[in-house]
Amino acid sequence: MEIKGSVALVTGSHRGIGRAFARSLINHGAAKVYTGARDPADESDTRSAKRST
Repeated sequence: MEIKGSVALVTGSHRGIGRAFARSLINHGAAKVYTGARDPADESDTRSAKRST
């Protein structure tokens, strides 16, 4: 499966497998990864996965 440039939606990305999967998509070149987290105010987990350009 080609990931580079694709867009993904990952639910349950606040921790565990969902978080690891979202990070992996970013690291493998996904253009955008939308995630669902339990507490949107807690930016320490999901937003730290942003890819630097």
